[in-house]
Amino acid sequence: PEDDEEQKRVVAAHFDAITKLYGDVTVVNLIDQKKDQLTLGTALKNKIMELNNSKVHNVWFDFHHECRKMQWHNLSKLMDIVDTKFNQDSFFAKDAAGNVKSLQTGVFRTNCMDNLDRTNVVQSLFARRSLMFQIGKQNEAANILDSGFKSFEKIFKNIWADHADVISILYSGTGALKTDFTRTGKRTYAGLLQDGKNSLVRYYLNNYQDGRTQDALDFFLGNFAVQSRLSAASYKSPISYSASQWFMSLFVVRFLIHLLMYLVLLLV
Repeated sequence: PEDDEEQKRVVAAHFDAITKLYGDVTVVNLIDQKKDQLTLGTALKNKIMELNNSKVHNVWFDFHHECRKMQWHNLSKLMDIVDTKFNQDSFFAKDAAGNVKSLQTGVFRTNCMDNLDRTNVVQSLFARRSLMFQIGKQNEAANILDSGFKSFEKIFKNIWADHADVISILYSGTGALKTDFTRTGKRTYAGLLQDGKNSLVRYYLNNYQDGRTQDALDFFLGNFAVQSRLSAASYKSPISYSASQWFMSLFVVRFLIHLLMYLVLLLV
C-alpha cells in the first residue's frame, strides 16, 4: 500500500501475528544498502522502529557487499551480531520421559528481495547452528560453514540445496543461486557461471513466459475471474508476444549466456 497509515497497519498486523505464534522475532534483512534496495530496506527499518515493539528486533546485513569477491567468511559477522539473541531464544527440548527441558522463546525472520537465494544461504547457517546446539555440540557451532561431521554435512548440505532448488523452480523457473556454496561450503567459478546462466534464464522467463504462471496465481488468490464463454483456445494471457519477439528474445538470451561463459573462463 502507498498510504503511510495503511503501511503501518499492515506491518503491525504482520508482526503481531508472528509474535503471537513464536514470541520474539529477529528480522534479518539481507538486501543491499544502496540504490533501490536501500530505499526499501530503510522503509522496513523505519516501520519496525515505529512499531515500538520490544519483541521485534531488526538486523540489516548487506549480504552482497559483505560477501563480494567471494568473501563468504564474512558471514561470520552476521552470526556474531545475532549470537546473543540466538542463545536467548534457545530451543524446545523434551527428555525421554516427556519432561520439557527447555523452551524456544523466539525465531529469526530472514528476508532478501525474493526470499530465495541470499535467504537460503543464511537460513542454512542458522539451521546448522541450531542443530549443533540441540545435540550439545556448541563448540562445533563456532564454525559457521562446517560442523566437522563429514557424514552429516554431506546429507545436510545436499538436502538443503535440493530443497532450495525445488522452491526456486516453483517460484522463478530455475534452480536456486549460490547452491554451490550450500552444497560444498565453498563458492566456485563453476557455481558463479551456473548462477549467471540461471539469472539470464530467469530474466527471460519472468519477462516472456510468466503470463500463465501469473494467471494461475491470480486464480488461486481469487483475483482472476474465469469467463465461462471464453474458450481456452481463444484466451490470451495478459503477457503475450509475437513469434518474432519470442525468437529474438531467445537468440539474445543464448548470446548472453555464451558471452557470460566466455568472460568467466577468462577470469579462471
